[in-house]
Amino acid sequence: RRLVTMDSRTEITVIPPSRSPQRVAWFGTPADEAVRALIADAAGTPPEELVATLDGRVIALTAAIPSGTTLDVRSSTTSPHDDDEQQHGDRALFRQKLVRFETVQAHLANERTFLAWVRTALAALSIAFALLALVGAAQTEWLAAELYVLGTGFVVAVGTTFVAGWLRFARVRDVLFDHRAASSAQSSIPPVFHRVGVSTTAYYLATLCGLLTAVYLAAGTQQLV
Repeated sequence: RRLVTMDSRTEITVIPPSRSPQRVAWFGTPADEAVRALIADAAGTPPEELVATLDGRVIALTAAIPSGTTLDVRSSTTSPHDDDEQQHGDRALFRQKLVRFETVQAHLANERTFLAWVRTALAALSIAFALLALVGAAQTEWLAAELYVLGTGFVVAVGTTFVAGWLRFARVRDVLFDHRAASSAQSSIPPVFHRVGVSTTAYYLATLCGLLTAVYLAAGTQQLV
């Protein structure tokens, strides 16, 4: 009787398409049918449907497979392109989740921008109240008139700033959540966002601040007590 030692042990790794890698080992030189049945059992595939590949080449399942070999196994009833299609579907799903995450991030940034517009409107409102409060303390009529006009201008700036900020916020929001752009072959996202009121509001506030500085320099603080 032949004595089988540990030195005659062969161990390979089998990688099924939808399961974790499995280790398969045998001793001595068993029949090829036994090796095939052993690998099929580890892969969860009937022996008659088992196909094994090594470096992209189909190989025969025999006891002569070298120890340490890693085999990709699948059922012959499954197309070899199914794994590629599944990976492509996983990548497409990941891209969809990434686009959704980026859309949420952009929407939150859009909200923060709108809050900045609101803070600008509140700052203009505080300046308007301060100027209108100084109208009664002015010692000259022209200074009182200037303060009243500037205060009224800043009150108008409150409304225009808020409206411009809201229109910009709504425009960007509509573009971000335009589902037709994602579902149609021809994107409906315009090449220009038509951002409403950015430059106009900036020029208007800059003009008011310039006039306020000019009035301060021309009048001096001694006439405001």
